[in-house]
Amino acid sequence: MSNVKLIIVAVVIVAVSVLASYLISPGVQTMVERVTEIGGSGGDFQTSWYRFGGVEHAAGAMTIKTATTTPCRIQAPSATSTLVYHSIDFRSATGTGAVILDIAKTTNALSYATTTKIGTTYLLVVSTGVTIVGSSTPTAADITIFNPNDWLVFKVASTEGVGGYVPTGFCKAEWIVNGR
Repeated sequence: MSNVKLIIVAVVIVAVSVLASYLISPGVQTMVERVTEIGGSGGDFQTSWYRFGGVEHAAGAMTIKTATTTPCRIQAPSATSTLVYHSIDFRSATGTGAVILDIAKTTNALSYATTTKIGTTYLLVVSTGVTIVGSSTPTAADITIFNPNDWLVFKVASTEGVGGYVPTGFCKAEWIVNGR
């Protein structure tokens, strides 16, 4: 009989221990880590816009085209926006003549025209490379405010004509979107 009592007492102690550890322990929690990659390796965004702190930015860039008087043109966002940065980088060019550069905005219908000039006219010798950077500040004429789908146009004229001047390089622009 004593062996039966010992076995019953042992079974009861094990059952109480298991039940107590189950009720007292906090249980197993599953933790799921969520990682959101926003820029990829090196922070290179694969989109032409981003929103940070509730402010939407849009940007564009392109390689300079040759054999044209409009080597660069970048379309503004599809909402009213303010141009905050623009640049053109002539890495090199054939020819030795002077180049006249105008930076302007124009409507979608006239996407190759320079209807509203932004800033000054530049007289450049670009055979060795030239970079023009503009950080726009609103003026009385509000020339940095772009309507939806307007264009930023970089227009050149060369003393050697279109065929005598062949540039390489790129242009860039950034806007803050106001109208969304």
